Amino acid sequence: MKKKLFKAFVCDKLDSNIRLKSKELERPVLKKNEHRIKILSCGINYPDLLMLQGKYQYKPILPFIPGMEISGKVIESFNKKSKFTGKKIIAQLRNGGFAEETIVKKTQLFPFPLGFTNDEAAAYSIIAQTAYVALVEKAKIKKNEYVLISGSSGGVGHAAIQLAKYNKCKVIAIVSSTQKLAFVSAIGADYALVYDENLKKKIMHLTKEKGVDVIYDPIGGSYLTTFITCAAFGARVLIIGFVSKKFTKILSNYILIKGLSVIGIRAGEYLRKKPQYRTRIIKNINDLAKKKIIVPRIFKSFSFNNANNALKLLKTRKVLGKIVLKINNK
Repeated sequence: MKKKLFKAFVCDKLDSNIRLKSKELERPVLKKNEHRIKILSCGINYPDLLMLQGKYQYKPILPFIPGMEISGKVIESFNKKSKFTGKKIIAQLRNGGFAEETIVKKTQLFPFPLGFTNDEAAAYSIIAQTAYVALVEKAKIKKNEYVLISGSSGGVGHAAIQLAKYNKCKVIAIVSSTQKLAFVSAIGADYALVYDENLKKKIMHLTKEKGVDVIYDPIGGSYLTTFITCAAFGARVLIIGFVSKKFTKILSNYILIKGLSVIGIRAGEYLRKKPQYRTRIIKNINDLAKKKIIVPRIFKSFSFNNANNALKLLKTRKVLGKIVLKINNK
């Protein structure tokens, strides 16, 4: 019998000069509780870049297929009577999304957001989950609080703007260039500022010298140092990531004097380590999609064969919102 094959883009070497290889792979046999997914679109995230360079906390064994979130259709289930077979879904993966198909377990499947395109659905789960766990679950944002969001034009940043505005917060969106100001303002930011030497002065003026109540920071480095000087007493500092590729040293005396809470956010790991909260959180994130509270803005969609070009664009940090791969999605 002829073996069934599928196409995938594979990483067989960790390198800052990323170059995935297109390969035909043999389709694996399904195991108990597994589903085979025909991938429609795959969302591309900054952790994908880090993983391909060996700089992410999760390090898959080489060779591996990148891609952490997908929209797709269940084309086969181990349980022949599964209710999922034939349905469109979204799924979160550790890796495997840069492929025509993949295998997932039931716990990785989520409802396809009604009214979303295949591209929007593929780009939704990670940014929505990160924003929700950070702002609602951990920071417990409240009406009229000042929420500073750095990297606000990126994936997790623009989702945070939408969620903070839904919760009636006052959003200060920080971006790296003037070209990004209009984008974050259109999403709903109350104030949009560019990183510059007068940033602290501007933030303190906007908050009437009080400072910000919440700092949501995926950038790190010296930027976070500046943001912390703008924190109000009792502020919550949310460490989302390190896009600047530099870690921040936060002095303990500053934390003490300002009464700060510094919270590390690993949303996916939070759900794995706190399974008792998983059902409630996933339901709330699904409800946000139904109500169109968080809708990913798609900056560009790439054809499957242009996977390497998509990663190159992400490295430039010029993306507004999200980029996706169209796979079985013409």
